[in-house]
Amino acid sequence: MHAELIDIREAWKSYHIEEVEIPAVRGVSLVIPAGQFVAITGASGSGKSTFMHVLGCLDRLDRGQYFFEGQPIERYSRRQLAQLRNRRIGSSSRASISWREPASLITSRCRWLTRACAAALGAARRPKCSNASVWATG
Repeated sequence: MHAELIDIREAWKSYHIEEVEIPAVRGVSLVIPAGQFVAITGASGSGKSTFMHVLGCLDRLDRGQYFFEGQPIERYSRRQLAQLRNRRIGSSSRASISWREPASLITSRCRWLTRACAAALGAARRPKCSNASVWATG
């Protein structure tokens, strides 16, 4: 197994609506070692979902480099990306936890999310609960 599961360098992703370019991810660099849990947080419209789509190989970068276990993702075919998503990548997006809810309900949802992530990994490692997207690697 490669020590760096995910290595993203100077990632840029924009969307185009007619003649208007809307930058969603601007110059992000990130290294995630194997076996880590990562929470992607930020304000509404900050590019979290777009970045999660790039991490999950659902979307390709406009500029920059993405390496998964040392292999450049831009060289993968659509079929290879689908196999990678199916076998190696998992995420739980937008865990619906409102901090205005009763503490018992929040605790219940956090425990469910924690168990789901641990089950996906088949390991005893457990992420900390958050109202952010949780990225489980391993």
